[in-house]
Amino acid sequence: NSEFIDVKKELKQVRDYIEIEKARFGEKINVIYDIDEVDIKIPSLTIQPLVENAIVHGILKDNHNGTIKISLKDEDEKVRISIVDSGIGISEEMINNIYTDNVPEKKIGLYNVHSRIKLIYGEGLNIRKLDKGTRIEFFIKKNI
Repeated sequence: NSEFIDVKKELKQVRDYIEIEKARFGEKINVIYDIDEVDIKIPSLTIQPLVENAIVHGILKDNHNGTIKISLKDEDEKVRISIVDSGIGISEEMINNIYTDNVPEKKIGLYNVHSRIKLIYGEGLNIRKLDKGTRIEFFIKKNI
């Protein structure tokens, strides 16, 4: 029963959220946008919780300034959406818990997005711990 919205509207909500966080934390948070012009609808509140997760559980838990890169890349029949942060990085245990539906009650934001994307598109989030930070991406099929 997810409400679908234009990806541009979702991105506006993300930008508004980031501006609030930057007002609170200043230079600690740097954001890079790499957005292709795409005309798709996505489930509401899909990107924003991933960005929030990157800020709260990645960058703010690190003792250094951090960067989040938000990308929407047009790849023919689909759009790749990715959020990469330079924070402390997600644990392999948490990744495994998300993929095996074994998430603690208070750690459900990322899991909820994964479950919704998987239910709608058949494939959930691709979550990877990086040398420094975390990469989360998923694909939205275009209506061709």
